Amino acid sequence: MTCVIAIVAGDRTILAGDSFCGEESLSNLCKAPKVYTVGPVGIGISGALRTEQILEKTLRYHLPRKKKITHNWLINDLTEIIRKAMKEPGALTEKDSVSEFTESSYILTFQNTIYLFEGDFGLWSPARNFAAIGLGRGLAVGALAQCEKRGWLQKDPERCALEALEIAADWSTWVRGPFLVIGA
Repeated sequence: MTCVIAIVAGDRTILAGDSFCGEESLSNLCKAPKVYTVGPVGIGISGALRTEQILEKTLRYHLPRKKKITHNWLINDLTEIIRKAMKEPGALTEKDSVSEFTESSYILTFQNTIYLFEGDFGLWSPARNFAAIGLGRGLAVGALAQCEKRGWLQKDPERCALEALEIAADWSTWVRGPFLVIGA
């Protein structure tokens, strides 16, 4: 239910998100942004609001303030911290004896690297310099691929992000403006 985009263009990282908040029979707009930063980590959220709130609270509380954050820390330690934080309030479902969050997906950015955070707590980095999550992701990724093919993605990533969100909103009932683009 939404569309969130991350783009790495040279030494800049862009996060962009829509404002849709709803379900099959209800459509509304979220006041809270779906893209934001906590310290040096950029975050894009899509899906169940409760898991998103737990993720944000956990990141704000657990991101190291005195020791340096590393890619290793994100992949190995942060995923376990988030798993424990989501388990206690019952935000996880059990599937084949494995705990997962099934109605949410996240994009994290750190030091010009995009990470996709999956329901099984896998954190991985896509090979391309852009990614999207949410129900509008296929439309947005297609638009971003065209921007990349034409050489626009590196020159004007903000414009490409906005155009990709606009295309997703034109073709998906689950994506709506206003759109927010931030440096992450």
